Amino acid sequence: MSGRATCRICWGTASSGPGGRLVAPCRCTGSVRHVHEGCLAQWRVGPPARTHCEICHTRFRMPAGPGALLAGAAQAAWCVVRLVWPAALLAAAAWQGVQWGARAAVGPEQRQRERERLREDRAQQRRQRQCVARQRWQQKRREWQRRQQERRLQQNRQEQQQDMDAVGAVKLAWAATQVLLAAGKAGRPR
Repeated sequence: MSGRATCRICWGTASSGPGGRLVAPCRCTGSVRHVHEGCLAQWRVGPPARTHCEICHTRFRMPAGPGALLAGAAQAAWCVVRLVWPAALLAAAAWQGVQWGARAAVGPEQRQRERERLREDRAQQRRQRQCVARQRWQQKRREWQRRQQERRLQQNRQEQQQDMDAVGAVKLAWAATQVLLAAGKAGRPR
């Protein structure tokens, strides 16, 4: 193993780790002695808040610096979250109660109109989806027809080429027979 110190949380070195400089915040020795300030600050804050080392059971000594500021800020933020969270839940529950109460206060005619409006909205959305599907199908059909037409044109061109080749072969044969006949007439005595 190399003699370079590594962080026991992220295993990064002093130059490669994301958490800043390496410190020894407790009495641990060996490969678990060092930790980045930022890594320790994040690890200490997460629930449950950790103030003591799990290995040597000593209280963490945080040196003054950016890591200490990060740890203090993170702890303060966690405290705010713990205090604000219940109030936010109560406010959300109260708002839900207000909404349900407002729905209960609406008369049956209003609820019927709301249902009809929702039905009409769903029907409109269904019609739009069907229209889009129909347009896609028509586009695919036009594409298929275009490809079929291109195939037919290609086949017609090939057939025309074959016909022209056959006509050329017949003309060549006719010319050859004419040459042979002419040569035969020229060689016969009169």
